[in-house]
Amino acid sequence: MAITVQVKPRKTTISSVTVARTANLNLAQINNVDIITPANNQVLIYETGTERWVNKDIPTISGGTF
Repeated sequence: MAITVQVKPRKTTISSVTVARTANLNLAQINNVDIITPANNQVLIYETGTERWVNKDIPTISGGTF
């Protein structure tokens, strides 16, 4: 379980400390993410037509100067 601690200083003393539990989600639990056969060397790409994140292969770049 991940815990986030946020400290808000006021002048030279700490005036408040907030501790909050953060959710542990995987991509399959997020509504607008479609993962089809995940594989190495892929990225998530947002498709505006479907308003969803989908996994795609990273394109190979041939030639050129970088």
